[in-house]
Amino acid sequence: MLHSIRARLLIATLAGAVLVVGASWIYAENVAADAATRSAMRDVLVFASVLAAIVAVVLAELIARRFVTPIAELRHASDALARGDFAVRVRSRRDDEIGGIGRAIDRMADQLAERLEAVRAEESRLRVMLDAMDEAVLVTDADGLVVLSNAAFVGLSGSAGLGRACIEAIRSAELHEAVSKALRGERSKAVFRLDVKIISAHVAPLPDGAGAIVVMRDVTEVRRLDEVRRDFVANASHELRTPLTAIRGFAETLRDGALDEPRIAKRFVSNIVENAIRLQRIVDDLLELSRSESPDARFELEPIDPLAIASKVLSSLEQKASDKGVQLGIEATHDAVPVSGDERALDQVLLNLVDNGIKYTPSGGRVVVRFRKDADTARVEVVDSGPGIAASHLSRIFERFYRVDQGRSREQGGTGLGLAIVKHLTQRMGGEVSVESRLGHGTTFSVRLARAELGRDASAHDDDSAALDA
Repeated sequence: MLHSIRARLLIATLAGAVLVVGASWIYAENVAADAATRSAMRDVLVFASVLAAIVAVVLAELIARRFVTPIAELRHASDALARGDFAVRVRSRRDDEIGGIGRAIDRMADQLAERLEAVRAEESRLRVMLDAMDEAVLVTDADGLVVLSNAAFVGLSGSAGLGRACIEAIRSAELHEAVSKALRGERSKAVFRLDVKIISAHVAPLPDGAGAIVVMRDVTEVRRLDEVRRDFVANASHELRTPLTAIRGFAETLRDGALDEPRIAKRFVSNIVENAIRLQRIVDDLLELSRSESPDARFELEPIDPLAIASKVLSSLEQKASDKGVQLGIEATHDAVPVSGDERALDQVLLNLVDNGIKYTPSGGRVVVRFRKDADTARVEVVDSGPGIAASHLSRIFERFYRVDQGRSREQGGTGLGLAIVKHLTQRMGGEVSVESRLGHGTTFSVRLARAELGRDASAHDDDSAALDA
């Protein structure tokens, strides 16, 4: 454009010069008296023509520099701003209207750059907030296409889903229906399955029908815990009801006249005491389980001696094992290295496991505590020669109130909480517990804990094996 304007100015100036020179030429031809005069005038006119052309070029350039170039710069700056280049500036020093327009464009560019930076900062904060959310967030436009999602959504669906329809980003008919309602201006909720997960979604319309926003949360664990809670309440109620019903029945019978028969009264009172003891065991185990699961419970992890704890546990259960004809023992004491744990918790773990072994091991059988070690961890194993456990039960053996044989467990006085307590106490010490068993080949429970140092060598323990005969 600049070259076009310059050319037009030059042509106009030259045309004016040509007109002047042409008029002078005609005048010279008509007025001059002789040939010599006309020749001299022609020379003068040629010189004047050349001079006029030079003046025309200079004038055209001066006019272009004065007006055309600044206007072209203004247009260039305007085009750059329209393309989003807010770094361009006119920086005009002129005091006329063109300079004023240039400075106005510079101020507009400064303001646009500041506002753009503010928008980018706000967008960055919004992105950080969205990505910090545990909930998956999805935003669609008015056509139902995904325009925004956060990191949790990517983790849930495997991709950001931008530019895709909601049904393609998350293949769920329930969610698709909820989004369709939101695009019509209705709020709704949806619960659906995504592979093995259960997802709860809240869907709301955006203002002015601009689209919909979806907030999704993985409630799989919540649903599982709710189911566990319901099962726990049902099982606890059942376990508590059984001894309470027996106590009430015997007490009412005594009230209705059985007190007058000493032999019957004595038997009923004994039954009341037995059921009260059973009830107390259930309550004690419930309290212990609650303590082991509570985040407020303090476990002092320190180097402890598992051999000393195992010896104390076997001594406390020696009479019970002897009464049933079960032999207790300790093996592989050379592997009994110090572990990092809580002394009271490990005592409770071994007490529950050994007591459990005594209950289910027949007369003439054996329950043994043995030790294993490797580079970083140590294992305390409780091995019994009982009937074993079928493989179908092993995955649930540590659940609350779960029993392999309901009737036999109650006969043995079990509450169904002992192994659940073992699991939670072991986990609170940073360890893990496992079970191996086959029908007819006994059962082995293994408690694995991190090794520690007691300031003495583990070889100070007794030699290869020791046994406590019951």
